[in-house]
Amino acid sequence: MKKGTIKNSSQGGTRNQGMKFSILLLIMLYAFGQNMYATTFTYLGNGGTQGSNHWSNTALWQSAHYPGSTVVSGDTVNLNGGDGTNDITVDVNLTFNSGAVINVATGIYIIGLNGQTITNSGIINGTNGNLAIDDRLTAFTNNGTVVLNIYMGSGYT
Repeated sequence: MKKGTIKNSSQGGTRNQGMKFSILLLIMLYAFGQNMYATTFTYLGNGGTQGSNHWSNTALWQSAHYPGSTVVSGDTVNLNGGDGTNDITVDVNLTFNSGAVINVATGIYIIGLNGQTITNSGIINGTNGNLAIDDRLTAFTNNGTVVLNIYMGSGYT
Protein backbone atom coordinates (compact mmCIF):
# COMPACT_ATOMS: atom_id res chain seq x y z
CA MET A 1 0.00 0.00 0.00
CA LYS A 2 1.25 3.48 -0.87
CA LYS A 3 2.11 5.80 1.93
CA GLY A 4 -0.76 8.20 2.75
CA THR A 5 -3.44 5.95 1.19
CA ILE A 6 -6.32 4.83 3.37
CA LYS A 7 -8.04 1.64 2.41
CA ASN A 8 -11.81 1.91 2.58
CA SER A 9 -13.51 -1.13 4.06
CA SER A 10 -16.79 -2.33 2.58
CA GLN A 11 -18.58 -1.35 5.80
CA GLY A 12 -17.17 2.18 5.71
CA GLY A 13 -18.16 2.56 2.06
CA THR A 14 -21.72 1.48 2.83
CA ARG A 15 -21.89 3.93 5.72
CA ASN A 16 -20.61 6.69 3.43
CA GLN A 17 -23.23 5.86 0.79
CA GLY A 18 -25.94 5.86 3.45
CA MET A 19 -24.85 9.32 4.60
CA LYS A 20 -24.90 10.64 1.02
CA PHE A 21 -28.39 9.21 0.52
CA SER A 22 -29.60 10.80 3.78
CA ILE A 23 -28.25 14.21 2.79
CA LEU A 24 -29.78 13.92 -0.69
CA LEU A 25 -33.12 12.91 0.85
CA LEU A 26 -33.07 15.90 3.21
CA ILE A 27 -32.31 18.29 0.34
CA MET A 28 -35.15 16.83 -1.75
CA LEU A 29 -37.61 17.01 1.15
CA TYR A 30 -36.70 20.64 1.75
CA ALA A 31 -36.93 21.61 -1.94
CA PHE A 32 -40.18 19.81 -2.67
CA GLY A 33 -41.65 20.38 0.78
CA GLN A 34 -41.83 24.10 0.07
CA ASN A 35 -44.89 23.52 -2.12
CA MET A 36 -46.32 20.43 -0.46
CA TYR A 37 -48.79 22.54 1.48
CA ALA A 38 -49.69 25.03 -1.24
CA THR A 39 -53.06 26.60 -0.54
CA THR A 40 -55.60 28.47 -2.63
CA PHE A 41 -57.39 31.38 -0.93
CA THR A 42 -60.49 32.95 -2.49
CA TYR A 43 -61.76 36.45 -1.68
CA LEU A 44 -65.51 36.60 -2.24
CA GLY A 45 -66.08 40.25 -1.41
CA ASN A 46 -69.06 41.76 0.32
CA GLY A 47 -71.21 43.28 -2.41
CA GLY A 48 -70.00 46.81 -1.83
CA THR A 49 -70.74 47.27 1.88
CA GLN A 50 -68.42 50.11 2.86
CA GLY A 51 -66.01 49.63 5.75
CA SER A 52 -66.02 45.85 5.80
CA ASN A 53 -64.10 45.00 2.65
CA HIS A 54 -60.76 44.74 4.43
CA TRP A 55 -58.14 42.15 3.50
CA SER A 56 -58.05 40.94 7.11
CA ASN A 57 -61.84 40.40 7.37
CA THR A 58 -62.04 36.59 7.42
CA ALA A 59 -65.79 36.64 6.70
CA LEU A 60 -64.99 37.77 3.13
CA TRP A 61 -62.82 34.76 2.34
CA GLN A 62 -64.22 31.44 1.15
CA SER A 63 -64.75 29.17 4.18
CA ALA A 64 -63.24 31.99 6.32
CA HIS A 65 -59.86 30.77 5.03
CA TYR A 66 -57.73 33.92 5.16
CA PRO A 67 -54.15 34.09 3.72
CA GLY A 68 -52.74 36.39 6.39
CA SER A 69 -50.38 39.24 5.62
CA THR A 70 -47.70 37.07 3.94
CA VAL A 71 -48.59 34.89 0.97
CA VAL A 72 -45.91 32.22 0.67
CA SER A 73 -44.39 30.41 -2.28
CA GLY A 74 -46.82 27.99 -3.90
CA ASP A 75 -49.93 29.69 -2.54
CA THR A 76 -52.55 31.26 -4.82
CA VAL A 77 -54.91 34.08 -3.87
CA ASN A 78 -57.97 34.63 -6.08
CA LEU A 79 -59.58 38.04 -5.65
CA ASN A 80 -63.05 37.49 -7.11
CA GLY A 81 -66.29 39.45 -7.33
CA GLY A 82 -65.49 41.53 -10.37
CA ASP A 83 -68.70 43.55 -10.53
CA GLY A 84 -66.90 46.69 -9.37
CA THR A 85 -68.44 46.57 -5.90
CA ASN A 86 -66.11 44.07 -4.27
CA ASP A 87 -62.95 46.13 -4.02
CA ILE A 88 -60.50 44.99 -1.38
CA THR A 89 -58.95 47.42 1.06
CA VAL A 90 -55.44 46.64 2.23
CA ASP A 91 -55.56 47.14 6.00
CA VAL A 92 -52.34 45.24 6.79
CA ASN A 93 -48.84 45.38 5.32
CA LEU A 94 -48.86 42.69 2.61
CA THR A 95 -45.97 40.59 1.36
CA PHE A 96 -46.25 38.29 -1.64
CA ASN A 97 -43.24 35.97 -1.60
CA SER A 98 -41.53 34.64 -4.71
CA GLY A 99 -43.65 31.80 -6.09
CA ALA A 100 -46.92 33.26 -4.74
CA VAL A 101 -49.65 33.99 -7.31
CA ILE A 102 -52.33 36.66 -6.87
CA ASN A 103 -55.17 36.59 -9.43
CA VAL A 104 -57.25 39.78 -9.57
CA ALA A 105 -60.68 39.49 -11.23
CA THR A 106 -62.08 42.05 -13.65
CA GLY A 107 -63.42 45.11 -11.86
CA ILE A 108 -61.63 44.53 -8.55
CA TYR A 109 -59.61 47.42 -7.13
CA ILE A 110 -56.93 46.84 -4.50
CA ILE A 111 -56.77 50.05 -2.49
CA GLY A 112 -54.91 51.23 0.60
CA LEU A 113 -56.41 52.19 3.94
CA ASN A 114 -54.01 54.11 6.19
CA GLY A 115 -50.39 53.92 5.18
CA GLN A 116 -50.04 50.20 4.50
CA THR A 117 -47.47 48.75 2.11
CA ILE A 118 -47.49 45.97 -0.47
CA THR A 119 -44.27 44.16 -1.30
CA ASN A 120 -44.47 41.83 -4.28
CA SER A 121 -41.88 39.23 -5.20
CA GLY A 122 -44.45 36.89 -6.72
CA ILE A 123 -46.88 37.22 -9.62
CA ILE A 124 -49.92 39.51 -9.64
CA ASN A 125 -52.21 38.64 -12.57
CA GLY A 126 -55.27 40.47 -13.76
CA THR A 127 -55.40 42.16 -17.14
CA ASN A 128 -58.65 43.86 -16.09
CA GLY A 129 -57.97 44.04 -12.36
CA ASN A 130 -56.72 47.24 -10.77
CA LEU A 131 -54.25 48.44 -8.16
CA ALA A 132 -54.82 51.97 -6.88
CA ILE A 133 -51.64 53.50 -5.47
CA ASP A 134 -52.50 56.68 -3.63
CA ASP A 135 -51.86 58.56 -0.41
CA ARG A 136 -53.53 55.79 1.56
CA LEU A 137 -51.08 53.13 0.34
CA THR A 138 -47.63 54.19 1.51
CA ALA A 139 -45.62 52.02 -0.86
CA PHE A 140 -45.88 49.37 -3.53
CA THR A 141 -42.55 47.60 -4.01
CA ASN A 142 -42.36 45.26 -6.95
CA ASN A 143 -39.59 42.67 -7.29
CA GLY A 144 -41.82 40.22 -9.13
CA THR A 145 -44.25 40.31 -12.04
CA VAL A 146 -47.34 42.50 -12.32
CA VAL A 147 -49.90 42.19 -15.11
CA LEU A 148 -52.48 44.64 -13.78
CA ASN A 149 -53.84 48.15 -14.36
CA ILE A 150 -52.08 50.47 -11.93
CA TYR A 151 -53.64 53.80 -11.04
CA MET A 152 -51.58 56.41 -9.25
CA GLY A 153 -52.76 59.60 -7.65
CA SER A 154 -53.68 61.32 -4.44
CA GLY A 155 -56.87 59.99 -2.94
CA TYR A 156 -57.71 57.69 -5.84
CA THR A 157 -60.65 55.38 -5.09
